[in-house]
Amino acid sequence: MSTLRALREKRGWSQEDLGRLAGMSTRTVWRAEHGEPISLVTVRRLAGIMGLTPEQMAAVWAEGKEGVAYGVNNEA
Repeated sequence: MSTLRALREKRGWSQEDLGRLAGMSTRTVWRAEHGEPISLVTVRRLAGIMGLTPEQMAAVWAEGKEGVAYGVNNEA
């Protein structure tokens, strides 16, 4: 499971919930969770919603892409 998905599920949010809160499509949330290409705007929006810095959010995205944890605090 991706770190972004774990963070989302810890909050009790569906992909639809996160997309609505971040002002993006459910498909964009899916792409972010699976490490597919996303824009810097998407990284910043997700970071703000999740309470992470953009750098931490980029690491979360990279974890989804590479399947490796990058030290992002899962307690956020």
